[in-house]
Amino acid sequence: MKKNMKNAPAVPEISAALAEVIGSTPIPRSEVTKNWEYIKANNLQDASNRSIIYADAKLKAVFDGKDHVNIFEMHELVSAHLSPETGRFRQEVRIGPGFFRQLKRWQTET
Repeated sequence: MKKNMKNAPAVPEISAALAEVIGSTPIPRSEVTKNWEYIKANNLQDASNRSIIYADAKLKAVFDGKDHVNIFEMHELVSAHLSPETGRFRQEVRIGPGFFRQLKRWQTET
């Protein structure tokens, strides 16, 4: 059975700084911002306030040089290292030959 890839999540390009942290394997945007493996593996989450993430040398490049950020700020900073959203859905507009004739009439009337 074939999977319908028409509505598959877009896979963004990532910056070199972010690739140092999460690797260069393409993954969907939603998975990039949920990626906790690096933070947990390097014990970078504050023990008393779990919403604070400390930056090591690699994360400092992603966090714009900040020593620590909260989770909400982290998502915003990580998103800046992803290619812009290109849109998941493509819309086609078909224009018939009559449209151009009408357009020419509109242009001459004004």
